[in-house]
Amino acid sequence: GTINALVFSPRNYWLVAATDTSIKVWDLENKNVLDELSTTISTKSGIPWCVSLTWSADGNTLFAGSTDGNIYVYEVGQN
Repeated sequence: GTINALVFSPRNYWLVAATDTSIKVWDLENKNVLDELSTTISTKSGIPWCVSLTWSADGNTLFAGSTDGNIYVYEVGQN
């Protein structure tokens, strides 16, 4: 699949990738997928859902910019 955006976590050894249909959070230290985030809104065929990613400065919140005009906010990796 296509990767539309990549970003490293400022707090953990994580890499986040935005694909056409979901956002995957990889733990690079343990080499596994920690989480897969997806939208409940159906996207038009051929148009990616998420095209930009950024973390909050503390590394607790992931912001995802979408082609539907919204910014999705995720609390990721909270203990």
